[in-house]
Amino acid sequence: MFGYSVLMSVYYKEKPEYLQEAMNSIWKQTIPTNDFVLICDGPLTDALDAIVEEMQIKHIAITIVVMLLIFIHSAMPGDLSSAESGIFAQIIARLTGLDPQPLQLIVRKAAHFTEFMILGICLLVNVRDRMITEAGELGGGRMYLIAWLMGTAYAVTDEVHQIFVPDRACALMDMCIDSAGVAAGAVLIVILSTVRNKLE
Repeated sequence: MFGYSVLMSVYYKEKPEYLQEAMNSIWKQTIPTNDFVLICDGPLTDALDAIVEEMQIKHIAITIVVMLLIFIHSAMPGDLSSAESGIFAQIIARLTGLDPQPLQLIVRKAAHFTEFMILGICLLVNVRDRMITEAGELGGGRMYLIAWLMGTAYAVTDEVHQIFVPDRACALMDMCIDSAGVAAGAVLIVILSTVRNKLE
């Protein structure tokens, strides 16, 4: 199935309710668009600006919450972090009969991967949102690259932050795992979109 892009323009005389209805129609299409570019033809009214910003603010807020949760988790001292992963390792060990000691390391790395995979999804959505306020179309490959670079940059700062946390350290391996998680989040979006298109 071929993908398609939607290019929509808006100018200051447009009625806000019509813009909202048009945007909602695009998002609710049976076959979702690959790209939705909204070109603002000159300055808009406050009401029109509010329609555009409302959607973006929601996505930005969710992304900030995810980043804060990652920061808080990384700010936990080493003993608390180990105790936390140890609890999950014990639960998995009871369910599977495996040795909880090596499971603890797997749980810690899986947590790194998962939280940054969620961040990768959020960042990709935000990068796609930017197409709504920019006249130039952002190609798919470049879009994913930007989201991955942003997530990887945050992974680096997250590891550097742990240098200042008791019993924590900056680990190159964790940076790589985090970066892979960001990439996995972007890939997951692609897979889900492809599956959805085929089912519909």
